[in-house]
Amino acid sequence: MTPNEDGEVSATPEEARGITPPQTVVPSASQRRPWTLRDTGWIALGLTSGGFASWLLIFSGWEIGSKAEWFSGVASFGAVAVALWQSVVIRQQAKADAAEAAKRFGDELKAAKDRTIQEVQAAEQRTQKELDAANERHGIEMEQQREIARIQRIHLREQEFKLALIRVSRAATAYTHELATLVETGSRVVAMSQRQERADALRPVSKRLGALMDDLSVEIAGAHMLTNNDRLHDALDRVNAEAMRGPEGEIQYRNTVIMAGQVGNEAPLFMAMEALHRVIGDARRLAGEVLVTGWD
Repeated sequence: MTPNEDGEVSATPEEARGITPPQTVVPSASQRRPWTLRDTGWIALGLTSGGFASWLLIFSGWEIGSKAEWFSGVASFGAVAVALWQSVVIRQQAKADAAEAAKRFGDELKAAKDRTIQEVQAAEQRTQKELDAANERHGIEMEQQREIARIQRIHLREQEFKLALIRVSRAATAYTHELATLVETGSRVVAMSQRQERADALRPVSKRLGALMDDLSVEIAGAHMLTNNDRLHDALDRVNAEAMRGPEGEIQYRNTVIMAGQVGNEAPLFMAMEALHRVIGDARRLAGEVLVTGWD
């Protein structure tokens, strides 16, 4: 936390990311080298030596050499002793400082390691959140694409069913047109006296009717394959049932013309044609109501 210009306390960038800033290690007075018994001994030895030298020169009456020489020697000895003592103290202080520096370096290294671990964990958390968000977006996009593909498949199948129903209508129209041709041809061939002549005259029309009926049946079966709607299946079944009435009326009409030499009953043929056109129209209207997507 750091105060801003207005005196308010705000979080640092590291604290905002959940990272604890490193703490500066300041050695306290208790962490410095303590006073030891050896230091006391050195001071006591110095005081004792100084006192003994003073007594020897001043109060003992010992007259060996001049006092100036003795004072000079004592001073030199004291200076050497102090220098030696200082060197020992400096070495000890250096060792203590080195140990303290090593400890401080270890603390700073540990703090840096902890900070690095926190930064790595924070980065992993951010990465995981971003990955989760990306996976969620990807899942949503995939679901949308699947829905679009499903709608497109439905649209395509309905368009294909529309085309199939148009082909059924064309096949039915061609078949009913050929039934009308049969009626017209039959009214002309009844004037022929020979049965074989009448049969030969109607045979081409009968072959075309058979081929057209096969085409109509195939188109109806193909339309069944392109829808799953039960109502449309029922409508196609009604178309197929009405189409089957055509061959029955055709056989009766042709047999009457060939065998009896008379114009056959045309009513079943026209009823079959009318019924076939009606049920196909109903199927187209039903498809227009049910297949909204495919007919838009």
